[in-house]
Amino acid sequence: MKDSQLKQLRLFAFPYAGGSANIYHDLKSYLPAEVDFCPVELPGRGRRLTEPLCEDMACLVEDVCRQIKGQPNLPFAFFGYSMGALLAYELAVRFQKEGKPPVALYAAACRAPHLPRREQNPGDLSDDEALIKKLRELNGTPEEVWQNPELLEIVLPILRADFSVVSRYVHKPAAPLSCPVIAFGGERDPDVSEEALLEWERHSNGSFRHYIYPGDHFFIHGNKDDFFKTLSRELNRVIKEKVKG
Repeated sequence: MKDSQLKQLRLFAFPYAGGSANIYHDLKSYLPAEVDFCPVELPGRGRRLTEPLCEDMACLVEDVCRQIKGQPNLPFAFFGYSMGALLAYELAVRFQKEGKPPVALYAAACRAPHLPRREQNPGDLSDDEALIKKLRELNGTPEEVWQNPELLEIVLPILRADFSVVSRYVHKPAAPLSCPVIAFGGERDPDVSEEALLEWERHSNGSFRHYIYPGDHFFIHGNKDDFFKTLSRELNRVIKEKVKG
């Protein structure tokens, strides 16, 4: 039997600010065989490096819709980390309004959509050195990036654009999602407390679960194995409950 015939669920994954689809290059090996894994490349990075960056959520939503609406028909779920989780939520709302809701939404390191964003937007810092200092405090970018001037020329505009997406984001009230919502957070995340994570429950009429890991906003870096195994178990659950019925 061909591998494509085994697939029962498509998982679209969206990166955190400044990230590309490559941040999930290890995830595929953890996923159930039934999952067709589709990390989404956003404009202005990775293989789309030469394309204009998006600076607001509406631009990202339209771009991703163009990418994924042509995919062969399968039940699908969305997974996003930080900025990617907000994008995943907005896409879930969009697809539900169109009568094609996802079967699950997985949101990591992100406050619930209706809660206010970070008070200070690092992307507003006009001086590159000040921006780099602030970003280093967030502990999400490898040190080698900051030591490479050529790489910085590529990375800083992406970060500024992505932080603009987040800081300009305004939640518009929408009907709760019909699918389960599963949230993940770091116990020492200064921006996403467990209380803020629990607020995701308001956005689902399905089931809600949450997981807390050691670490800060980028808990994924120190807990990749545990995190990806948990996500895999959650995907197995939704395949059994929502796809196979």
